[in-house]
Amino acid sequence: MLRAACFGLRSTLPLSAASVVANGVRETLVRLLGRECEVELLEPIVPGPEERRVLAAGALVRRVRGRRSDGFVILRPGEAAKLAGLAFGEPERPAAVPLSELECETLERFFAALVPLCASLCGTLGPVVRTAGDVAAAEIASYFEVRTLASPRIAVGFGMSADPPEEAGSTLTLDDLGDVEVAGSVHFASGALSLPHFARLARGAVVPLETHLDAAAFLCVGGVRIARGDAGANGGSRAFAVTASGVP
Repeated sequence: MLRAACFGLRSTLPLSAASVVANGVRETLVRLLGRECEVELLEPIVPGPEERRVLAAGALVRRVRGRRSDGFVILRPGEAAKLAGLAFGEPERPAAVPLSELECETLERFFAALVPLCASLCGTLGPVVRTAGDVAAAEIASYFEVRTLASPRIAVGFGMSADPPEEAGSTLTLDDLGDVEVAGSVHFASGALSLPHFARLARGAVVPLETHLDAAAFLCVGGVRIARGDAGANGGSRAFAVTASGVP
């Protein structure tokens, strides 16, 4: 079956950075809820306008200023209700019931523990502010979720105001290339032939050279001159003695 090609924007946030956050969420929930908690990570994406609107609609959002970008911790209404219910031993808490003042204060404690996890995403962190869901939806550039696996399943969203720039990998060193073999050639004489003369070349033909045999020779790798020297013989084998390196 042939399928049409489909292209989509992908976040440049390293999965390793999101994994650090996911592990931090798990440890935070274990510590604050006093129960074992396994989580799964939904890989970072670049959500479109409609997706951002759905993800942040009516959500409780905390925005933290960062050195590289701003971070967002997002709890949608249903997730906030379930988290508050677990904190008070009510895993079946109805989501439609408004949060009490005590539950709101409890969620603030969760936010206070979750916001520092943004350091692996945004660098050094600054002040934290409450942000309306529609404002967050307009400014989120990259987003991922951490979800608990046990019932009731709770999703904690993390967003960034700027997708991190792609970074080039580390440069290679000579040690990395130690086992790589390269083909070299020594050029010590050159000349030019007309096309008719070239077509009549046969065994025994004499080819005139424009370079004297005692002139400097060049060591070339991949068509690039890397050294100048003398071509000759050493112990019955052809040899090349380097007199200067890094020549054009």
